[in-house]
Amino acid sequence: QRRPLFIAHLPFSALTPLLRSRQLVRGTLRVNKRNRSDAYVYCDELDADIYVCGSRDRNRALEGDVVAVRLTDVDKILREKREKEEVKLQRNGGQVRVRLPDEEDENEIIFGGDEEVEVVKPKYCGVVVAILERSQNQVFSGNLTLMRPNNKRAQKDESVRHNNNGKETPRIVWFKSSDKRVPLIAIPIEQAPANFVETSDVYTTRLFVGSIKRWPITSLHPFGTLERELGSIYDLSTQTQAILADNNVSDSPFSDAVESCVPPPFRYEHTDDRRDLRECRLFTIDPAGSTVLDDALSIQKLGDDTFEVGVHVSDVSAHVKINSFLDKEARARGVRVDLVHHSVPMVPERLTAQVTNLTPLESRLAFSVIWKVNSRGQVFDTWIGKSVVRSSASLSYEEAQVVLDEQSANNAKISREMEQDIRSLSAIADKIYTTRMESSTLTQKRDELLFEFDAEREIPVRVAMRRPGKAEAMVKEWLLMANTAVAQKISSAFPEQALLRRQAPPVSHKLHDLHLYCSRYLGVLLDTRDAGTLERSITTIQDPVLRKIVSVLVLKTLQSPSYFCAGALDISKYAHYALDVPLFTHFTAPSRRFSDLLVHRQLEAALSPERRFALDRDMVHKLAQHCNVKKEAARYAREQSQLLFLARNLNKQAKVIDTVSVVNREAVVVAVAREYIDVMVPELNMEKRIHLASLPVRDSRFDEKERHLTVFWKVGVDTSTGKPTPWSIEDDEYDLVDEDALVEDMCEEDEADRQKNGLSTNLNAVDGPVTKMSILSINDTLDSTNFKTVTESLEAQLLNAATAAAGGAGGPSPSVTASSNLRGRTSRPMSRRASIVYNRLSENVDYNIAEGSQTIKALNKIVVAVSIDMIRTPPLIRILAANPFA
Repeated sequence: QRRPLFIAHLPFSALTPLLRSRQLVRGTLRVNKRNRSDAYVYCDELDADIYVCGSRDRNRALEGDVVAVRLTDVDKILREKREKEEVKLQRNGGQVRVRLPDEEDENEIIFGGDEEVEVVKPKYCGVVVAILERSQNQVFSGNLTLMRPNNKRAQKDESVRHNNNGKETPRIVWFKSSDKRVPLIAIPIEQAPANFVETSDVYTTRLFVGSIKRWPITSLHPFGTLERELGSIYDLSTQTQAILADNNVSDSPFSDAVESCVPPPFRYEHTDDRRDLRECRLFTIDPAGSTVLDDALSIQKLGDDTFEVGVHVSDVSAHVKINSFLDKEARARGVRVDLVHHSVPMVPERLTAQVTNLTPLESRLAFSVIWKVNSRGQVFDTWIGKSVVRSSASLSYEEAQVVLDEQSANNAKISREMEQDIRSLSAIADKIYTTRMESSTLTQKRDELLFEFDAEREIPVRVAMRRPGKAEAMVKEWLLMANTAVAQKISSAFPEQALLRRQAPPVSHKLHDLHLYCSRYLGVLLDTRDAGTLERSITTIQDPVLRKIVSVLVLKTLQSPSYFCAGALDISKYAHYALDVPLFTHFTAPSRRFSDLLVHRQLEAALSPERRFALDRDMVHKLAQHCNVKKEAARYAREQSQLLFLARNLNKQAKVIDTVSVVNREAVVVAVAREYIDVMVPELNMEKRIHLASLPVRDSRFDEKERHLTVFWKVGVDTSTGKPTPWSIEDDEYDLVDEDALVEDMCEEDEADRQKNGLSTNLNAVDGPVTKMSILSINDTLDSTNFKTVTESLEAQLLNAATAAAGGAGGPSPSVTASSNLRGRTSRPMSRRASIVYNRLSENVDYNIAEGSQTIKALNKIVVAVSIDMIRTPPLIRILAANPFA
């Protein structure tokens, strides 16, 4: 009998009393992306993370599982962790075995990701004793492999099998998920393609979908099933299906049972419990091409300075019966998933198109929030109730923006009265926003990429930053007010059951560290007292790139907003940090989010005389956790979709260097440390960590106090391939040179400058390291015929000088003169046109050609090599610092 590797999960019958008595706690597990042996369970009751050390304490739980945890002694767990590491060290002969960084280590920069327990001691530690919930029909995309990766014994057995002419047939094959947080899954050989054993290499670029069926306590790996083959990894449809599978998004058609629950096209029949607003002029404003029209706006002038403003949201709950097949399917899907080029609905499109969409000139059931306000945005009265409405028009953000730009709409859909409505709504929303910004509100959000496609819609022809306009901001301001008003209504009616949304304040020590870092190394005084002071600190930064860097760093310190059940938390934890409101929920998108559909049901119950809601606190709490998982998965799927199309766009522009697709871009340094450089590439809306271990670097020096990193490059080695390359100028670089200006710059240097800097006037008499200074001092007359020859000669001297000074593969040369430093001074500014070599070197970074070194600090600009690997899902985009001496 095999030895158990894990402890057995507790039976479900034993869990309820243990959870109620607080002997166990529950929460959602997440795996540390940087260190996949560690995991965390966020517990609502503790309002904190529980650290789970190692795969054994995780006890076969996967990312996103809702688990039961037994708390353990923190000091004991950390002590055992250190002891295990010491044993490994002794076993390895005292040599520290360092894991080389992979792409997951590159995805988070300073202040991002989970904190290392060696740096910040966890408040709680625990062991998983049961898996309470796992996503239904959970699947993963990945590859099939014949041998278990990194298994030397398997490789030896494979060589024996080949020597025996392949007579032995393996009993299992291995499914390697694209998500490295998922363990290797053992698949019975019978489920593999018929010719897989003989032609396994052919399948390296084929994607499959696998699932886990069971995981015995005696096995390191789970046993699973090969669900289906997706196809070639190069196909857009295959990549799309893989993204959906990895985020547990079902794109299968709705079943007949679900479709049968969709009511026929809606025809309104009068009822006394709804306010008839069909004569009120209202309209929807949504992204262009939207097929879901859930919310509409209206405004009516009541007096000289009094208006009645309404937000009207389709009453989807009136058409989706509780516990019907349609309701269960909507709950399972949880959220509508919008990728760049594809959408997966939460409810059948027949329901939205024929029954619930606020389609122009069609009567629809709704919930309405109506305020009486003045032109300064002051609210005098709020009415919330059930209504019946009829939309007058369906507008896009762009169409509404034309009106706000004080232009004539020239649009048959928009009457003059509607134009005035849009302007009035925007003017009042501006006042409300201004008032809100005077309090402690934080509006910072990550930028989003916008893709423009050709007719085939497979490869973007243009990628730009999406800039929301005033019309979109206006709509969101009114929807924010509606969500806040409904949160107050349902929480007062159901203080133990209301489904709300909160955001905890940032961890105090993270904010403190961020404040110190910004003031010392970015030159920004960040006021971290509350969300409002953070917002004002960011918006007052004049430089747009620096403002974006600080905004991104602030966002990395924030905790993610989440749904919760009011009765599950102390009332002091209800508040939403960024919005600076005590109560908040989601109400305005019931066709897109199941959370909103649930809130609609709570609102209907709150408006009824009985004020009775069918679900108890525990069930609402479970649904809140489910909605959190689904919303996070939808967000991640969209990010992966954007990454997919960004990679396809870059790959089309890239040049292939030794089978690696590479484009060069300029990056801004966010931070440096002893072993890495954190950069932002604003053009790509990406931040990445560049590990020195991934670069052709022979040595480095880190100044802890000044936070400067000096990198000593291997001369002539290309970053993207890691292979030696000749020092040469690209053909297109010659085309960029203004030769007349170059000669003029050279001739303008007078003899005094040359003597002052100890520079020769003759290329053939160069003595010692050649620098930018010596390049500038050359006054030989160059014409278009000999320019390339002279430049190549100069390059050869640069390479020889750098190689000699560096002493081959050794460390930096100690005998570097002041004149060899690239930051030497002249009496006049140096022109970039003076040499192509100079153009290769960023103007605000210190270089030393003799040493082949580069000194980097925060806010420097450096050239980076962006490599694109299309044989990944989604494609892998890596950013590495380009070797200026390659």
